[in-house]
Amino acid sequence: QSTWGFFGHETGVSRIDWSVQGTEIASCDTDGIVKIWDVRKSRELGSARGNGAPANDVSFDRSGNSVLVGGDGPDSGGVLLLYQTHDMSAAPTAIGLEDTVQSVAMTADGAMALAGCGDGSVVLFSW
Repeated sequence: QSTWGFFGHETGVSRIDWSVQGTEIASCDTDGIVKIWDVRKSRELGSARGNGAPANDVSFDRSGNSVLVGGDGPDSGGVLLLYQTHDMSAAPTAIGLEDTVQSVAMTADGAMALAGCGDGSVVLFSW
């Protein structure tokens, strides 16, 4: 049974993730929009447009200070975008890849990231 919802995406939500603290949720959609939500107040804390291409996965780091988004590149290939959750309007750290990013994960300290790509590869990055 649902007690409340988070409304604000205009297209399909691709993926969601809880912060480790359980106080925030990150979501991404097929327009490349990333949103951070306050669970207790059921409201949006911030959002970012990404690169305009579909965002396929989102993952918080353990501190809840960063969120990693993986998706399609603006023209082709894929992209990883690392946002600081306290300022979603700031330009993210971006890494381009040759194939679309289907899934993402970060180490507990947020220093390294994995991207699962459409070509069957898993790629490791360090920030």
